[in-house]
Amino acid sequence: MSPRLHDLTGQRFGRLLVLRPHPERVRYGKDKRAVAVLWCCVCVCGEERLVFGSNLRQGFSRSCGCLIRDTTTERNTRHGHARRGNVTRAYTCWVSMLQRCRNPNTKGYCNYGERGITVCEYYCDFMNWYADMGDPPDGLSQDRINNDGNYEPGNLRWTTASLQARNQRPRKRKARRANVADIRAYAAALAPTATPRRIIKQSAERWKISTATPRSSSTALPRSAGFHFAGPSSSRRRTRSAPAPRTCAAPTDCMRVRC
Repeated sequence: MSPRLHDLTGQRFGRLLVLRPHPERVRYGKDKRAVAVLWCCVCVCGEERLVFGSNLRQGFSRSCGCLIRDTTTERNTRHGHARRGNVTRAYTCWVSMLQRCRNPNTKGYCNYGERGITVCEYYCDFMNWYADMGDPPDGLSQDRINNDGNYEPGNLRWTTASLQARNQRPRKRKARRANVADIRAYAAALAPTATPRRIIKQSAERWKISTATPRSSSTALPRSAGFHFAGPSSSRRRTRSAPAPRTCAAPTDCMRVRC
């Protein structure tokens, strides 16, 4: 080794550890009189590189190239939960929460944003939400304790699907036409001992529905109506009776043929 050569073996420069000098020399300059020494170095990531000694001493070379990649990634990364191809489940839950309350094109917007449920400003930042909720446990999902409340601190929890199903609004039942079997079952439940005829009668009285009763054979229409029942009672043939003759109160010399 030349006495003018600075021995760098075993020294560390950034992420590079100098192993030994390389036997090859590189000449540079106009007349190629200057000689540069190459050093065999290994990076902390395990990659080996040949680096000029001058670049090591002046700080121009500090890694095999992984340092600049990691620095750029760290500068462009806020929390690391939304990396391309590696999105965490916690970040997916947070995004879904915002979409349900803010995006009208989301499938569940009618049950959240349209009802007036919002996300508080504190939870609009993922780091604030993640600091309170943490990673979702396996088999659990995010739920609001007060189903009519907003997404805010103190109203969120991780719970099972069965508990979420019980913590719902009462569903609106669709109106449908009732059939005879349902009416009879409902009537039997209200009055188990009542007969169908009594139930019909009570319903008619309640809704003030007049029911026509069959007329007996002994019932006759008034004579003033001009009708009477003739013949045997079994036939019930209805005929119109002839009008009674009228007498005129005029003198006998009335010239009218008929009064």
